[in-house]
Amino acid sequence: VPTIASNMKYCVLEYDYKYCKYRSPEKHFAAESAACNCHEEMHGKLISAFYFGAKNIFWMSEDQMHHYFKLFPFLQDGAVYGQGAQSTVLSSVFDDQFFIALKELRKESEGKERKGWIVLGSTSWIKGADQAEQWCKDSGVDYEVVWNLPYSDLLRKLSTAEGFVYLPQGMDTCPRMVIEAKLLGCRLQINDNVQHRH
Repeated sequence: VPTIASNMKYCVLEYDYKYCKYRSPEKHFAAESAACNCHEEMHGKLISAFYFGAKNIFWMSEDQMHHYFKLFPFLQDGAVYGQGAQSTVLSSVFDDQFFIALKELRKESEGKERKGWIVLGSTSWIKGADQAEQWCKDSGVDYEVVWNLPYSDLLRKLSTAEGFVYLPQGMDTCPRMVIEAKLLGCRLQINDNVQHRH
């Protein structure tokens, strides 16, 4: 890492929390029953030095960026004084084809009754699929757990659903499906771990 940082020009796209050996401070706590202190360990220091040496760090949300700045203030200070990486909040990126599909799906579903809630099926701890499904059961709503759908089919389901439930167990920097659901007219049931909720 020091060799790369001192000899190469590069940018970083940070989509989780790589300073943590679990890539999530909450998962770290769940695995070890102890607060994450990776930012004070060699792994975290290497990652932060690598990021400091970048030309630009692209973050997925402001909350994610500020979390890093709190642990590694020199990342923010370096950018301010022109000595480190510049920071840009990128969020999720969508191509023109997505917006064409979005327009068509919204037109198709206009005036139609929306039914059911969508839950993202996942075996990933961070995604909180079991918690989302439990919310649906506790709330008495009809729901469908979706797994491995082609992208166009997923968007079509979101365009006719009443809502989308997403309750990650740790900080999720910018879950794309939340944006897609909102743009397609779904009600959202999300928690504070959805970091682009504002």
